[in-house]
Amino acid sequence: MKKKVTETSLLAYFDEDAQELRNGLRLEIFKLLLMSQPINNHEIAHFTGIQINSVTARVNELRKRPILYEDKRYWVIDAGRRPCTITGRKTIVWEVKEV
Repeated sequence: MKKKVTETSLLAYFDEDAQELRNGLRLEIFKLLLMSQPINNHEIAHFTGIQINSVTARVNELRKRPILYEDKRYWVIDAGRRPCTITGRKTIVWEVKEV
């Protein structure tokens, strides 16, 4: 059975992400993604000084649902693959799209 979700419920759901992005590692990574895309996890770790395992976890969290940031909605998406500037291996690169 399908349930109808009200617009205010959806806004509250998305606002929860905005609350969590006001500080912390996810916000730092998200801002870097906005400025330096496409970028991969190793490059994010290199530029921010955050350990790679923390970067990978935070990027996965950011990809799960849209992000409300400065009154705009964004998705973190897979932008393809390219050689990493740090390791030289082919990696997934991420970018942010406004929706």
